Amino acid sequence: MSKPNQYQKMPAIQVVHIKDIQAFEALRDAWNLLLQKNPHRDAFLTWEWLFAWWKHYGKQRELWLVTAWIADELVGLAPLMLEERRKYGLRLRALCSLGTPDNDVGGFVVRDGDPLFYMAICNYLINQKGRWDILELNEFLLDSSETRKLITFFTNAGFRYTQKNNRHFYLPIQGDWQNYNNHLPRKLRATIRQKTALFIARHGEPAFTHHTGHEVTWQDVSAIFEINEHGRFPFMYRSIEERAFQRELFKFMSVRGWLDIFLLYIKDQPVAYDYGFYYNHKYEDWRTGFNTNYSDLSVGIMIFFMEIEDCFKRAYSEIDFLRGDEYYKSRWQPQERTYTQMRFVAANRPLAIIAYIWLPKLKALIKRAIDRKI
Repeated sequence: MSKPNQYQKMPAIQVVHIKDIQAFEALRDAWNLLLQKNPHRDAFLTWEWLFAWWKHYGKQRELWLVTAWIADELVGLAPLMLEERRKYGLRLRALCSLGTPDNDVGGFVVRDGDPLFYMAICNYLINQKGRWDILELNEFLLDSSETRKLITFFTNAGFRYTQKNNRHFYLPIQGDWQNYNNHLPRKLRATIRQKTALFIARHGEPAFTHHTGHEVTWQDVSAIFEINEHGRFPFMYRSIEERAFQRELFKFMSVRGWLDIFLLYIKDQPVAYDYGFYYNHKYEDWRTGFNTNYSDLSVGIMIFFMEIEDCFKRAYSEIDFLRGDEYYKSRWQPQERTYTQMRFVAANRPLAIIAYIWLPKLKALIKRAIDRKI
């Protein structure tokens, strides 16, 4: 007599493709309840962040929320969108992570990481492969069962795939602040002392504020806009879409108490900021900037230093510097995680294979050959 399968009594899994914003909006409570049961929880996977982004950047894209249900319970979802791209003169349909390119962390949301729910979602995507040319999953944690499952499902179904890895720096908040400070590089500590002394000599004591959760006001967000007008990327917050997105994000996330904003002032003028989210007991440092008129004071370094000290005092578990391995992050002695971009292409899509797999590999080979000669 065969041993009964542990899944035999599980009710049927129903896959529903949500395509309109009204159904997306109605998914809010079920989504965030499911996220609490997901092995990986992150602010960029919340309904709040993704809905705000879609509402203001979803134009000329097609919503692909692939959801899995058991009766009335949401047990899995893949937040995706379909967009048209031009690559090497080719017009291709890319099914990619919702929020691309602004989401620093991606992933599916699946109850307890159950492989049956992943399988249901992947089977639906494979059955719909006639509607897309490439599946691009951005910023998935490389060393995770989720990434391994997805690669296994799609390669077993005959898909070609390629990966591009990148580092995310993060700083665990361990021990006491003074011990951490004492172990920072000597040159960095000397720079902080010198610039602080110069700042005080010119402008008096720096005014530093950290507003978190329900303390955050729209005035704090407006201060970020003001600083950025004189920053390295002055156009970042100027567009109507970006301003509307930030307003929507503020509305949703301030209610949940997830916003975290650090500001540095000279007298009453904001000159530097760090902006992100306090979620799952850690600070996710999404965006940072400073007024370049004060570059000689290293106000960017100063606010980072004050931010880290404050996170120690508030007993945050971690500061996640998110995507990018810029030097200004590495100097704070962080650890690192590897995230990956996965691209899957069906075997019967030769143009997509050429554009997204063969040509990138060829370019990489040529670059390595040139580097060896240099």
